Amino acid sequence: MRRLLIPAYLLALMAYTLLGAPSVPFHGDESTLIFTTRDYFDQFVRRDLSTEDPMVERLRLLDGRVQKYWGGFVHHLTGGSAETLNAPWLWGADYTYNLDNGHIPDERLLTTQRLAIALMLALSVPVAYGVGAQVGGIWGGVLMAALVAFSPNLLINGRRAMMEAPLLLFSLLSVLAGLRWIAAERRHWLWLILLGVGAGMALASKHSAVLTLGPLFIGLGLAVTLQGRPRRLISLTTAGEIALVVFFAFNPAWWSDPLNTFDKVMNLRSELLAQQVVAFGDYGDFGQQVTGYVTYGLLDQPQYFEVAEWGTWPQIAEQIAVYESSPWTPPAWLNTARAVLTLGLALVGGCALIRRRDGVSITVGVWAVVTMIAALFITPLPWARYYLPALPPLYALAAAGIGALTQRRETA
Repeated sequence: MRRLLIPAYLLALMAYTLLGAPSVPFHGDESTLIFTTRDYFDQFVRRDLSTEDPMVERLRLLDGRVQKYWGGFVHHLTGGSAETLNAPWLWGADYTYNLDNGHIPDERLLTTQRLAIALMLALSVPVAYGVGAQVGGIWGGVLMAALVAFSPNLLINGRRAMMEAPLLLFSLLSVLAGLRWIAAERRHWLWLILLGVGAGMALASKHSAVLTLGPLFIGLGLAVTLQGRPRRLISLTTAGEIALVVFFAFNPAWWSDPLNTFDKVMNLRSELLAQQVVAFGDYGDFGQQVTGYVTYGLLDQPQYFEVAEWGTWPQIAEQIAVYESSPWTPPAWLNTARAVLTLGLALVGGCALIRRRDGVSITVGVWAVVTMIAALFITPLPWARYYLPALPPLYALAAAGIGALTQRRETA
């Protein structure tokens, strides 16, 4: 009976994440990203990726590929075609104009795309359990799975037809594979391959995966060095090479001239960020930056939209009211309790990892500290989505904390 409790618990959390997808408030990026799923039809149906539309080419370089291919495949599987997709969101117009002029997907298309992407959010739950169990035993896994499943901003963005759910899934999968690899004495090459594939898929999901993968690989490299196993650094390099192969396989736009494409992508990202800062304003000083990090990177306060104008639209206000009154949205009191519990356990977990000093604890410690510091210093806007990569490391520290407390109680 006890063997069935954990699977039943994880299935319940997975169902919870999925069932809230249809009612999550709409975001303009959903329109644009659903529009870009036509890349699936261009590559696998028409077998012609050529385009004279500079916007299409720009989106191919800026956005991740996993959501495009997976969303396009699901749309094709359900009888859709490139011609039945909506137009991209027009940011210079309001909700009514976008709705009346075909820039918002119809209800069936939107729901189908959301469920397809939210499936990846649901799959993140058992992977989060695996990560938590590596650092905190069974109770660590139980806690981390719940923290992922009840995180307001992971739910809001992971339930939408956007890139955040695949980013979360494959980032966590990379972390799990890396921790299993560093702890394994035999057949560690299986976890090494999974680490490379997961990292490549995470990068192909969204370029900001670098914020997670960089600290993870640094932590793994430091761990094997301190353990006196320098030969494993070569294996870790192999995992990085696998990740690059997977990333390139998903990005045909990079095939002909990868170095020039890399420069082009970096320039496009710099231009986009500069435009966002000009349009919406960045943090005025470091104090505001710290406040933003605490609000979204630690307390995980829900944010439904980034553009203030959206708060004046009755359609969005109604959607938020419906979503917050549904049973698939964590109530405010639970969010507060979860945040306080997480921070307290994370402090305990950080101290526990310092005392342990094994491969897993070194890796998790470096991954968590570097990722969270990077999120604090390089995020220029008070946008919750930009802080999402900092949440799983925090949850892993909390998992280590509850693991340390339960172990102390058992040995007392």
